Parts: sequence; C-alpha cells; structure tokens
Amino acid sequence: MPLLRRIPLIGYLFKGVQNTNDYIETVIYITAYGHDNKMDKGFMIDETLDFYQMQQDAKEREKAERQRRREDRNN
Repeated sequence: MPLLRRIPLIGYLFKGVQNTNDYIETVIYITAYGHDNKMDKGFMIDETLDFYQMQQDAKEREKAERQRRREDRNN
C-alpha cells in the first residue's frame, strides 16, 4: 500500500517501520605449507638468518649513529 501512506492524515495508518540488522562476516584463510625438500628448508633458514642479521646490523648502525651524535654534542 505504498500510495496510501502518502495521503495526509490517512497515511499515518499505513506507515510502516522496518528494522533490519545487517552483519558483515570477515573470513581469513590461513594455509600452512609443508616442505619436503631439504633445499627449500635450507633456503628458508638462510632467508630467516639473513633477515635477522639485517635487523642486527640496522640496530648496530643506529647505536653507532646515536653515539656519534652524542660525541659531536660534547665536543
């Protein structure tokens, strides 16, 4: 009865309210892969060690830079 609800005074009788609840679902897929090839395992270990070494080098460079700045301020 969409037309009746537009008529003044009478429209109030035909007016409706609709409540809806909308939900959004987030799905995350995590897939684990196994490696049977020893070469792949060695590569992954090498990559991890390289990343760790890069992190350590960056920390050492940052520490040396802070030390240099301290020395420059004191001189």
